[in-house]
Amino acid sequence: MQKLAIEESNADAIFISPVTGIKKKGDFRAVALIRCLEKLIEEGFYNPFGVLIGPLNTYSRYCGPREAIFTALCRKNFGCNHFIIGRDHTGVGDYYKSSANYEIFKKIGDIGIKPIFFEDVAYNFETKFYEEVTDKGNYGKISGTEARETLKSMKDLPEWFMDKEIQEMVKQMIKQGGEVFH
Repeated sequence: MQKLAIEESNADAIFISPVTGIKKKGDFRAVALIRCLEKLIEEGFYNPFGVLIGPLNTYSRYCGPREAIFTALCRKNFGCNHFIIGRDHTGVGDYYKSSANYEIFKKIGDIGIKPIFFEDVAYNFETKFYEEVTDKGNYGKISGTEARETLKSMKDLPEWFMDKEIQEMVKQMIKQGGEVFH
């Protein structure tokens, strides 16, 4: 989604601002998230675009569309012009309807940062790219829960799901007793 958003917004760079405050049990800790992002940058994942990492020390409130507005405003205060909003922006299960994020931004109007909306994104096995899911295509779904559980059990995820070097780095951090998960 990040690379698609760079292209869609015609940006020169991306500001990645992970939430690093209090998390729910099982989530990745901030240090693990930042190390993974740094590794992706080292590997040239974002090339030819510039990248800046700026953690946001707040916590997830799990309030869906209202949180999308809040976090967009926080990123606006960092100087961002655009903000990526996924289908379920810190929502809880199916509590919010899938159009709730779009609807709240439309209702509020211009807040000085342009939202870039993504519906359900998955890996298309035929095109070998991540893309928004359509009714046509053979897709591999991405699940944060599956990623955490697989890595905790020291098993491998498919490379389309997560970069092999990132997986190895996370598993090495676990083996060394690093605090990877809350």
